Amino acid sequence: MLIFRQEWRNKRRFILLWALSLSACIFILTPVYNGMIGSLDELPEGLSNNGFLISLGLSLELLKTPLGIYGFLTNFLMNAGGIFGMYLGLSLYTKDCANLTAEYLYTKPISRTTIFLGKNLCLFLGITVVGICYLVASLATLGIFFEGFSLRPLLLMALSFPLHALFFGFLGILVGLLFPRNRSELLTASLTVFAEYGVMASSSTVEFRPMTYLSPFSYFSPAYIHTYGHYETGYLLCYLFFLLLFWVWAYQRERSRDIALAV
Repeated sequence: MLIFRQEWRNKRRFILLWALSLSACIFILTPVYNGMIGSLDELPEGLSNNGFLISLGLSLELLKTPLGIYGFLTNFLMNAGGIFGMYLGLSLYTKDCANLTAEYLYTKPISRTTIFLGKNLCLFLGITVVGICYLVASLATLGIFFEGFSLRPLLLMALSFPLHALFFGFLGILVGLLFPRNRSELLTASLTVFAEYGVMASSSTVEFRPMTYLSPFSYFSPAYIHTYGHYETGYLLCYLFFLLLFWVWAYQRERSRDIALAV
């Protein structure tokens, strides 16, 4: 718990800032975008087969509803959530190199497993805080400004936000252990997230399904959630596989880490 408390003390303001910012975005933008769409007499029918909507996992019918607007915005805000998660995971390790504290930390009478678990707990709790704030803001904006929405799809869409951030958080920890001298954590996180978004958009547009499994943006389709009321099993299993892969790889890297390479 010593490692966790230290990391949490260093990251709590950063986490709180992201939690409040993302919550404010979904609370404000959902009624604004719904008002913009609702002001139109009807949406162009050509949008039904629009590659842009397909890449976002949305349908024209769903986009006409408040829940569809919410899913549309959540899909976009996942970019910010992914950057937050990966940056947090990266910085938990690269800061030891940047601040020249790795040698001090790894020569203390604390096992590497304890260090690894403490940092992972900080990441998990940070993403959980952001996810709870996002869920509360989602319930508030739909409860205050709209009536008659289905609660189950909303909860699943809101839950997909922290799950998405956790994917990139574990990836960030792995990258931070593999390349601890990285001084551009935000740039690395941003490029990785947008690259994954590009993979999802291109594979969905050309309808090449095997490629969609390489991007977490494909795993939580708002249209599928709205239609079936659950996550798609194949994508969910793929998500769990990658989480386990990142975690085990990072753990093995931590155990065999050379202190000389960390400073």
